[in-house]
Amino acid sequence: MIVPGSANPLLLAQSADPLDEFGVVARSIRCRSAASALISRTPGVAGNRQTWAARFYVKRGTLGVFQALMDATPATPATENTWLAFTATDQLQFCQQTANVHVGEKVTNRVFRDTAAHIEIEIVFDSTNAVAADRMRIYINGVRETSFATSVDIAQNALSYVNAANVHYIGGAPGTGIGYFDGLISSVVITDGTMPDPSVFGQVHARTGQRRPKSKAAIKAIADAGGTNSVFLTFDDPTNTTTLCADASSKGNNWTSTNISLTAGITYDSLIDTPTNNFPVLNATYAAYGTAAGNITEGGLKFASSSTYHFTPCTIPLPAKGQWVAEFVPQDTVSIIGLADLDNGSGSSQNIGSGLGWYGSILYTGNASAVQSGLATQAANDIITVAVDMDALSAKWYQNGVLRITQALTAGKRYAFACGDYYAPGATSCFANFGQRAFSYAPNGYKALSTKNLPVNPGGPMKSTNAFVAVADTGVNILSTLAAARSGWSSYIDIIKRRDTAEGWRLIFSDDPTYYLDWSGVAAKAAIPAFGGTSYGGVSLKV
Repeated sequence: MIVPGSANPLLLAQSADPLDEFGVVARSIRCRSAASALISRTPGVAGNRQTWAARFYVKRGTLGVFQALMDATPATPATENTWLAFTATDQLQFCQQTANVHVGEKVTNRVFRDTAAHIEIEIVFDSTNAVAADRMRIYINGVRETSFATSVDIAQNALSYVNAANVHYIGGAPGTGIGYFDGLISSVVITDGTMPDPSVFGQVHARTGQRRPKSKAAIKAIADAGGTNSVFLTFDDPTNTTTLCADASSKGNNWTSTNISLTAGITYDSLIDTPTNNFPVLNATYAAYGTAAGNITEGGLKFASSSTYHFTPCTIPLPAKGQWVAEFVPQDTVSIIGLADLDNGSGSSQNIGSGLGWYGSILYTGNASAVQSGLATQAANDIITVAVDMDALSAKWYQNGVLRITQALTAGKRYAFACGDYYAPGATSCFANFGQRAFSYAPNGYKALSTKNLPVNPGGPMKSTNAFVAVADTGVNILSTLAAARSGWSSYIDIIKRRDTAEGWRLIFSDDPTYYLDWSGVAAKAAIPAFGGTSYGGVSLKV
C-alpha cells in the first residue's frame, strides 16, 4: 500500500531485476528556489532556432508556485523569450513570448503534483511543420500530451530563442521574475536542428511496464548527432561545479552553475536520487497528522511551518522487513522527529496518532502522550538519526551519533519516517536526508530507503500467508472466519462463492465493507474491451 503522492509501485519493483540493461542515471542536481539556484550558458554562435528539442528528468520539490524549468532570452528584463515552466496551478507550460505577447503556447489540462517520482519531460519546437498543432509538442514519460487548457499555435517558420546567441537557463528565468525551480533535474539533452522522438531516449520494460532511459552512450549519440549547440548534461562528476556542469557530448558546451552547492551537509546539491534509483522525500501532498503537510521545499528535503502542529511522512513507507535509516537536522528546538503511523492519523492538534516522535526531552505518541521522558534535549543543528529494525520491531534515535532512545514498535502497522512541529509550534524548520547525500552517521547494516534497496514486494517477502488466505465455513460464519484469517490487513478484497448450489460471486472491498458487488448479473459488468498498450499484469485465483 502506497500513501498518496508516494513512489510509483512500478519503481518499487526494480531491485530484484535492476533493469540496468537499458540505462542508469547516476546523479541529479538539486535546484533550491530559496537560493535562486540554476545553471546557464550563452552560445557563442546561433544554431537552428526553428527545429530543436529539450528533454529532462525532473522531480518537483515545491508545489503551487510558478517555476521555470528552462528559459532562453536575449534581454533582462525579458519580453522576448522561450520557456518551459510549471504554473502556479501545477500545470506544465511551454511558451514563446514576443513583445510580452504569448505568440505560441501550450498549457496542459492535467496538473503535476507528484513530488515522489521523477518525470521525463520532452518538448519539441518545429516551426517548419505544415501542421500548426505539431509545431510545439510536449511529451510526458514518452507519451505525447494532447489535452490543453491553453493552446496557441506558433506561426510557421517562427524563430525561437533556444539555440540563439543569448543566455539559456535551466532551473529558473531570472529576467522574467516568474520563479526558480525547486526540485531535482537530471539527464538533460538539448538538441540543435534535430527533433528526436521520445522512443530514442527510453523504452518500456516488458516485465514491469516501467519506462527506462536508454544507455548513456545511446543518449550521448543523440546529442552528438545534433548541431553546434547540442548538449548532454549528466551531472555525474561532483568534484567541483565546473566538472558538475560539463557537457558529456562531443560538443563541449559546458554550463555554469549559480548557487548550486557542493558543501557537505544540508545544502549539498549533487544527489544520487535519480529516475533509476528513487529516494523518498517529505510528502508535500499528504499530512499524516495536522491540517496540512507543512511547507515542503528544497527538493522535498526541508520541512518548515509558521503555524501549528504538523507531522509529515516521507513518500515511501517502511517495508515489513529489513533495517532502514534516515537522518534529520532540526533548525530550532521545537521540531518533532520520528515515525508516522500511516493507518492511524488524526487531524486534531498535537495528535500524531500511534506514531512516535522525539520532541524536546520526550518521546511522544498519540495526543501529547509521553512514551519516554527525561531524555536528552534536541538542539538546533543536531544530527538526529532514526534507525528502524523492522525484523526486530525496534526503532532507535541517535543524537550526533550517540544512542538516545530505543523503542519497541507495534506489529502490523505501516510506519514512515516523518518530521514536523509539535506542542510548541512556531517558525519551525527541519532538514531531512533519506540517503540522497552521504549520511553523517548510520548504524552498521542499515540501508537507505531507495528503490535499489527495496524488496520486490514493498510489504515484505512474498508469502502465501501475507498475500492470500482461503477459508471454508457456513454462510452464517464465512465472513467472520475470513476476517479472522486476514486479521491485520488494512486493504483487501474478499471474494465469496457458495459451493453447495449455484450462486453468483460476491466481492467486498475494504474501503466500503458494508456493500458488495454481485457478479451473478450483467448490471455490475461491462464488456471486455480490446486491451491496448505494450505491458499488462494479471492475477488468476483458482477457487
